[in-house]
Amino acid sequence: MRYLAFPLILVLASCGVTQRVSDGLFNRADPVADPVSDSVPDPVATPQAPEAAAPEPGQPPQAPPADTGTTTQTVAGLGDPSQPGLWLETPLVDAAGQGRVVYPVSGKSVTVTLIPISAERSAGSRLSLQAFQSLGAPLTELITLEVQPL
Repeated sequence: MRYLAFPLILVLASCGVTQRVSDGLFNRADPVADPVSDSVPDPVATPQAPEAAAPEPGQPPQAPPADTGTTTQTVAGLGDPSQPGLWLETPLVDAAGQGRVVYPVSGKSVTVTLIPISAERSAGSRLSLQAFQSLGAPLTELITLEVQPL
């Protein structure tokens, strides 16, 4: 009986860690702020266009360019595996439409349906299981994607 106590304690202690990891992957809000995770910056979607340079002195800052088909990057995790199809839920678009995602590690790309989500543009994205498999990406990792609206 006493041999079962130690593994049981380890399992119960890891429940909180598992919950925080899954909440981070699926962008669920954590009701209790975690000071460690608050100090780590979120993955940022960065435009590839040269307009991202700092403004000249005396010039007002410019607004980011609108979706004009430019390539942007986002960090994506696995979306709801029960939803079939090729899709990417992302805050990078304001309306649903077609787009191409490129996984630079494998060099593969796939055409997906871009689905807008309500979040900061720097928030992460969620990619469908079928798209993950088509790109040859590991399902258990967060991956960096290049997103090109069509």
